[in-house]
Amino acid sequence: VHDDPDRSVAAAIEFAVGQLGVHEVIVCGHDGCGGVKAALDGMSNIEPDSELAGWLDGLLPAVARARASDPDPGVQFRRAVEENVLEGIANLMTMPSVAASVAAGDVRLHGWVYGLHEATLRVFDAEHDGFVDLDGTALKTRG
Repeated sequence: VHDDPDRSVAAAIEFAVGQLGVHEVIVCGHDGCGGVKAALDGMSNIEPDSELAGWLDGLLPAVARARASDPDPGVQFRRAVEENVLEGIANLMTMPSVAASVAAGDVRLHGWVYGLHEATLRVFDAEHDGFVDLDGTALKTRG
């Protein structure tokens, strides 16, 4: 985020944390994400020099971690969505104002995945090093 040529997201987060006093920041993905699916499928139907391809390239680290974690394509899809959320949190931490606010305890970052079809919510739980259902049931998601 910090070095992204589209500075609108970084500017909005910086404004929220630094000027509005926001204390909780949520990075939320969703199951069935078409972007993650396209990245998992190898982006064969995407024009290589398109803006879409450039945006999907940002998903490739999350996809690589998901592929390495499990041979099952369904598990890979779920994990890629979760890994992308964690990547988003890592990207936020590259912003000096966010990193300083987190270190000071003024801001907390949260990773969520919304299940569109089931209307469920999984949240990242550092204690389990993975995502858990909102009811607290641990789901092993990181390899």
